[in-house]
Amino acid sequence: MKNTALIGGIMVAIGASSYGMLTTFVKLIERYNYNVYEITLSEYLIGVPLLFIFERLFFHKTRAQKRIKPTPKNIRNLMLAGMSMGVTTLVYYFSVKFISVSIAIVLLMQSVWIGVLFDSLLNKTRPSLLKIIAVIFVLGGTLLATNVFFNAVQLDWRGVTLGLIAAVSYSITILATNRTAKNLPAISRSKWMATGALLLVAVVTFPFLLQSFHPKILYTYGLFFGFFGAFLPALLLNYGMPKINLGVGAIISSMELPVAVSLAYFLLNEYVNAYQWLGILLILTAIVGMNIKKIQN
Repeated sequence: MKNTALIGGIMVAIGASSYGMLTTFVKLIERYNYNVYEITLSEYLIGVPLLFIFERLFFHKTRAQKRIKPTPKNIRNLMLAGMSMGVTTLVYYFSVKFISVSIAIVLLMQSVWIGVLFDSLLNKTRPSLLKIIAVIFVLGGTLLATNVFFNAVQLDWRGVTLGLIAAVSYSITILATNRTAKNLPAISRSKWMATGALLLVAVVTFPFLLQSFHPKILYTYGLFFGFFGAFLPALLLNYGMPKINLGVGAIISSMELPVAVSLAYFLLNEYVNAYQWLGILLILTAIVGMNIKKIQN
C-alpha cells in the first residue's frame, strides 16, 4: 500500500509540474514567431490522438472484460467539461502576453477560492471556518505575490483580466470533472474531455490561423506541448490521484505554482522578490490548510 501511494504521489507531482512549466515555454516559443493560437491548437491536435492510442494499446488490452463503455450522454457531458478546459488553456496562455508567468500562475490559483464559492452556491451551504481562513490566506498571498503593495511591477489590466477568467474557467473544469461520468475509467474520461477541448480550440483559433498557421509547429514544438500539456498531465493525474488520499493529492498538485515561478525565474529571468515568495507560500499554506481534514481521514 505504501509503495502504491508513493508511486501515485510521484505521478501526481510529475503531472502537476508538467502543467506548471507550460506557460514559461509559451513565452519562449513566441520568440520564434509562433502565436498562442498555433501553440494551443497544436497541443490538442497532438495530445488527443496520443490519449486515444494509449487507451487502445494499453488499457483496452489489459481490461477489456471490465471496461465500461461511455453512453452518448457521458461523452457529451465530458466534452462539454473539456471545452471549459480548452478555454482555460487558451486564455491562460494569452495572459502571459501581458503579464509575467509568475503573476499569471498566481492569478490562476484564485481557482482555490472561486471553487469554494462555486461549491457553496451549488450545494447551498456556508463554507466552513477553515475554508474562509484559507480564502483569506489566498487573497492576502495574491496581494503579496502580485507585488501591488510595492509598485515594483506594472500590472497590465488585460493580463490580469485574462488570468482571472482562466481561474474561473479552471474552477468550472474542476467542478465538472468531479461531477461528470465518475463511473468511467480515468483514461476514457481524459480522452473525451481533451476531445471537447480540441473542438472548442479549433473553432476559436480557425479564423485567426487561416493566414498565419505554420504547419512546422505540429512536428516541432507542438510535439512538446501535446505530450507535456494535453497528454502526460491528464494521464498521470487521473492515474495517480486514486492511489493517494484526496487531500494529499490536492497538496501535491499545487506544485504547479512553485514550478511555474521557478522556471520563469531561471529561463525567462523574471524577477521574483521576497514578498512575492511569501505570497506564494501563503497560497500554498491555504491549500494545505483546506485539505488537512482530508489527509486525516
